Amino acid sequence: MTRILISLALIFSTLLGLAQKPFYRNFTVEDGLVSSTVYSIHQDMNGFIWFTTESGVSKFDGIFFENYGREDGLGDNEIFSIFEDSQNRLWFFPFNGRLSYFHEGKLFNALNDTLLDRLEINSIFEKPFEDHQGCLWIGTTRDKKIAYYSPAGKSILFKAPHKNIQIHEVGDTYIEFASKGKLLRYALEWENELPSLGALLEEGLAKSDATANPSIEGYQISDYLVDRE
Repeated sequence: MTRILISLALIFSTLLGLAQKPFYRNFTVEDGLVSSTVYSIHQDMNGFIWFTTESGVSKFDGIFFENYGREDGLGDNEIFSIFEDSQNRLWFFPFNGRLSYFHEGKLFNALNDTLLDRLEINSIFEKPFEDHQGCLWIGTTRDKKIAYYSPAGKSILFKAPHKNIQIHEVGDTYIEFASKGKLLRYALEWENELPSLGALLEEGLAKSDATANPSIEGYQISDYLVDRE
């Protein structure tokens, strides 16, 4: 009996050790991924996983990749990040400042969306903020501008006295954003349902919420995602 118990204990400890070791599968262009240089990953409301890369975006259903590039309607092939809004539109943020989004199986850009046509700029857009009305507020890196996109049919690029703008919060009468380590709150002024910056209301130090990405066996990891399964 003692020998049997020891044998069982050894078997279970071996299985436990195997279960604790992470399993990685590396997807490459040979599997259908549009590029092996991936900037960001996002799982949409329908469960598809999207990869933004230097050569377009890839949509993954768990088995196959479907790829999109400029020829399909993307604003640029080099896409840094992706954002899904409350209307299930997937926004793509490119290197060249030409925004595009994917909705109900179709890509929209400045050619077929007049609101996007007004937002073209030679800059990199930061992660957007969506307010309670479904309006998008997007800061820029190189240019001193903020983009505003409204489902009600309004869009504008308005001036800000800062670069590297990351929107944190938007109210009816104010906007709060971080720029170069400072958290700034400005009054919002409205004319014809379009915003502009008013007076500076408050200034403080911004808190960093950045977390280090893990490393996997020598690979440099730019982004990671834990999917719903």
